[in-house]
Amino acid sequence: MASRAPLKWTRIDAVYMLAGNWFHRRIAIETETGPYDGFPPELVDTDSVHELRDVMYMPGAGTWFTMYLTITSDGDVSTSFDYDDRPSMKSPIGLALKADLERYPRSRIPQWMRDEIAEAERLIYERGYPSGSSAPDATAIFPGQASECAPQAIDASAVFSPSDEMRYIRIDRTDDPASDPVTIFCEIDEEGYENRKVEIFPDGRSDYAGGLEEGETTWLNDDPVPMVSEISRRPGFAACEITSAEFQVAWTTAGGFED
Repeated sequence: MASRAPLKWTRIDAVYMLAGNWFHRRIAIETETGPYDGFPPELVDTDSVHELRDVMYMPGAGTWFTMYLTITSDGDVSTSFDYDDRPSMKSPIGLALKADLERYPRSRIPQWMRDEIAEAERLIYERGYPSGSSAPDATAIFPGQASECAPQAIDASAVFSPSDEMRYIRIDRTDDPASDPVTIFCEIDEEGYENRKVEIFPDGRSDYAGGLEEGETTWLNDDPVPMVSEISRRPGFAACEITSAEFQVAWTTAGGFED
């Protein structure tokens, strides 16, 4: 972990939050000259964090939802684990919690966990999606990560209430670009400008931008977005309108959770 930290780091405070296959992290790094303001490096492999939850599972008690990790350049390491409280995220994770409970059974289920699972099921099966449509197919929207991220993505799309002024499009590259995005999802405001965006690259990597969040390789364009008919007339491009729920699945799967 320390070997992946930026130069002249002095302290790392990391918080890892998990439920089912839902995963979120917050990392703060101090350096000799002050807080590190770059994009936080991937200090611990996601698979290793999931494996740690497996190892620390206690029959009847479940496993932890949140891990707090602090490491200093002097070699001091401290950890603590929260088995009972909800991860400190505003994003809905009800279906991910349901999957977590199936994987790590508990004899005593916290009430907040019961409530959130029940609310997620109500939203999915009783209220349904806008205009009576079914839940978006996460595999079709985001094939590379759908199996891992579909539960939390569907959670988020079910409770998402889009503005009437927004429209949503998907752009696919048909000419097999070497490094440019192969698929782009856009949320477009009433004036025709990008409000949020998700990009998927040939190697399966994804990035996103919107609001106060901007990725390493993805940012919002300054120019208005053309209509889908105009985009589709360009060689190597195919564009179509999509639903707000489909966009939200892509946004959530790419990591664009609301903090």
